[in-house]
Amino acid sequence: MRIVTYKVIEKFDPKKDYGIRIYPQLAKCLQSLQTDYVFTPRQFVKEHSSDFVKNGKENKERVHDIITSSIKIGT
Repeated sequence: MRIVTYKVIEKFDPKKDYGIRIYPQLAKCLQSLQTDYVFTPRQFVKEHSSDFVKNGKENKERVHDIITSSIKIGT
């Protein structure tokens, strides 16, 4: 099985126009990625999944969607 690793090369700027609509939850996820941070999607989910849910109710499917979408936007 192939494991994909990502490296953040530029910090997300919420004021910058990226040419697409970035929803607040996706922006929050993108803002949590720091420059030079190297990670796998699975690692990121483990470390940050509770950051993207309300009232402590974790919807794993929704968290996965947020993180997957954020990675797609970031790349």
